[in-house]
Amino acid sequence: MRVMTILGIRPDFIRMSEVIKGLDAAPKVEHILVHTGQHYSHNMDGVFFEELELRAPDFNFGIGSGTHAEQVARALIETEKLIMDTKPDLCLFLGDNNSALAAISAAKCHVKVARIEGGMRSYDWRMPEEKNRVIVDHISDYIFVYTHRYKENLLLEGIPGNKVFVVGNPIVDILRIWRDRAGAKSRLMEKLQLSTRKFILTTLHREENVDDEAVLQQLMMGLDETSKKLGMPVYFPMSYRTQNRLKEFKVTLSPAIITSDPIGFMDFLNAEQQAALIISDSGTVQEEASILQVPCVVPRLSTERPETIEAGGCMLVGNRAKDIVSASSEMVQRSRIWKHCIGDGKTSERIVRHLCSLEKEIVNREFHPPLVDRHKQLAYSTFIDPLEIVGGGWKRSLDD
Repeated sequence: MRVMTILGIRPDFIRMSEVIKGLDAAPKVEHILVHTGQHYSHNMDGVFFEELELRAPDFNFGIGSGTHAEQVARALIETEKLIMDTKPDLCLFLGDNNSALAAISAAKCHVKVARIEGGMRSYDWRMPEEKNRVIVDHISDYIFVYTHRYKENLLLEGIPGNKVFVVGNPIVDILRIWRDRAGAKSRLMEKLQLSTRKFILTTLHREENVDDEAVLQQLMMGLDETSKKLGMPVYFPMSYRTQNRLKEFKVTLSPAIITSDPIGFMDFLNAEQQAALIISDSGTVQEEASILQVPCVVPRLSTERPETIEAGGCMLVGNRAKDIVSASSEMVQRSRIWKHCIGDGKTSERIVRHLCSLEKEIVNREFHPPLVDRHKQLAYSTFIDPLEIVGGGWKRSLDD
């Protein structure tokens, strides 16, 4: 069975690292690893392959930066070309970024699509990620979801239950493997002269936060006032997008906010573990904070990860400075006794095993008639019998 995994940004390679290794090692799988190149700098990309001991991708599309349309168009074109050249049986995706929309090319080439991280919903239609989630979920043949709540979201949207598999969240696997090693290897705290539980770790990158000048001003004000209220510095390893917007909007940062370019996986994981508080709009950081039992304030109007809020480790606070300060003051005092329900540390192994068990079904490219209500079908046409149709063209389209 030939499986093509297509990823494009650093959080997805981190989350998928053990799945990638598992597919590489599976005896009956020929695994092709594709990097779209959506993240491409060493800090945002290369360092993670080194630290997570991941092999180099077999192909890199190099799509780089650009508008949503530019990134998606490049990913669609390059994915279609590669599928026609390599003829995979399955294309595997994770996440909700623009690279995941390459699944459209796979589906149109009649290659089966598997999706990890399905069923998440923020119900916030401002978010480009929300649109991506819905599109990829609905064109996928196999959807691996983290929780039963996510499966219910898909069932309510009419997706058949036999496509959906509850497997847990692979980020639990990754933290279990690397958290102690990160603590031993990282020297970032010494370099920045930060003390354990005496600083605030921050990441902000979402389009609805950093591309809106008024919102970005409020967030920076919130960080400054929270730092003063708690008497702690803020460490802010800043995405390049956020850096550019701060310059564009001429936002001046408080001296209490220590900034840097993006940092490696080991340094960031250790910083998370050492922080007194995390303020982040990253869904992955939300999950990691919940798992590591570090209180987290989420400056967003919605979240696709409500289980982190319900567990007690995260608080959704919106984007006003005063609310960020109030929530931070409350969360930093919260006892770290919550328990997450995200996963059991065996998700990656479970996904690989399940995909391998589906080999016969995946490699079968015969056309299957649509699953429709037979009574409604008879009302439209008495001539069509799904059991006696001719052709379908699924296999032929790939082999031409």
